[in-house]
Amino acid sequence: MGDVIRRLLWALIVTMAISYVAFLFFGSIIVADTESKTPVRIRDDFNRGIHRFSGIVDVPSECHQLTVRTQTMSRTMVMLVFETWEEPSIPCKKEPSPRFFTAAAFTPAFGVSILATMDGRPFPIRIVYQLKD
Repeated sequence: MGDVIRRLLWALIVTMAISYVAFLFFGSIIVADTESKTPVRIRDDFNRGIHRFSGIVDVPSECHQLTVRTQTMSRTMVMLVFETWEEPSIPCKKEPSPRFFTAAAFTPAFGVSILATMDGRPFPIRIVYQLKD
């Protein structure tokens, strides 16, 4: 009888461990899927062959810093590459924090596709065009 109880106890422990691992795995997928998919507005001021991009993006916490660079993929495609890193020496809250950015690219005025990535993942953006003479 003691052998049966020991096997049931082990089965219960293994079942609980598997359930916990599944909870962690599927919970992270659900949280990642519910993150905001709202595009970030980016202003594009075009003047004399230069696109000047500016806007505000949220970083994961107050400790995170932001760098932005442009990568010309082709004559008609520009990639805005946002990268964040955490400043380890500063204690801070883990709340999203806004960061202002500017970047520039040399491309034609019209017919240019502008894409973005944040830390290597696709990042939804909406371009607001401003043409200057």
